[in-house]
Amino acid sequence: AIPWDRLRLLDLAGQRVGDEGAVEVVKALARRPGEALLRWLGLANNGVSAESVRALIQSPPEKLRLHHLDLRGNVRQNPKLSGT
Repeated sequence: AIPWDRLRLLDLAGQRVGDEGAVEVVKALARRPGEALLRWLGLANNGVSAESVRALIQSPPEKLRLHHLDLRGNVRQNPKLSGT
């Protein structure tokens, strides 16, 4: 189990959490009472999309006050835009 009440850094780079996992992190933080201590979140190379970014920016500010968010390597091609 993750000690959400003490967690300051969570690096999930390359763990293939995808949108579902990234959104679950946001939900888990929102369920905890009081302000979340998480300040550094690494989601690099996880196949996350705009859905995850929306969940992050729509989370209550008292629950997610990140100083660092790593989203490198998450460019996903939209088939509707690529013509394939």
